[in-house]
Amino acid sequence: MSSADLAEVSFHHGPQGPPLRSKLDEHMSRLDPGHHRPMTEKELKMLLCTMGATEHSLPQYLEKYDKWWENVFSQFPDGRPPVLGEKPHPDDPTIQHFNIPDSDLAIRIWSGGMERHRQYCLDFFDTCRRCAVDTPDGYEILFLSDVYMPGEKLVTWETAMDVAPEDLLPGAEKYSVTEGSELVLKRPGRDDFLFQIPVRPNPQGYVFAQPVPFHP
Repeated sequence: MSSADLAEVSFHHGPQGPPLRSKLDEHMSRLDPGHHRPMTEKELKMLLCTMGATEHSLPQYLEKYDKWWENVFSQFPDGRPPVLGEKPHPDDPTIQHFNIPDSDLAIRIWSGGMERHRQYCLDFFDTCRRCAVDTPDGYEILFLSDVYMPGEKLVTWETAMDVAPEDLLPGAEKYSVTEGSELVLKRPGRDDFLFQIPVRPNPQGYVFAQPVPFHP
């Protein structure tokens, strides 16, 4: 189907049918109402058309798409599949804060499903309003002494994936970084703020030998 053909495909189930909406978006909007952005009707239509749908078969393809996702969700007890980098809920036990001096902001870290990658997610958190915020103007986080990237600027997932700022909800930005990383926050008119990402206990429970001083 050509792009011109796609443009002619109806957005609705019929001449006066309800707008298209997927079970995936309904489910994720319930699970994460503050951060999930549902597909627009045009985006969903384009997705179904890439699967082979036509103007008249959109409802059938949407039904197949919905059944596939319902099967995925049914495999998890709480209906929540693991999502890398997902923003934490307030009761997430992995949340920790680095309080930024002379500021109402903190650098918040949490696991975000990144344990097996030996990383943490992080963002900026307003401790008064109790909510995540986007990186303030003029703020940047740099690797302080990383072997491979000393002085390299840490970038958000959204920047790395070329997500347009207007497509993001407020506070949706996040970073991720390897355990043990030494970082520095730079901000206008303030001293550098140095902080280090913690290292989790070895997940396999291995006990490694440690060196001892050598006495000839």
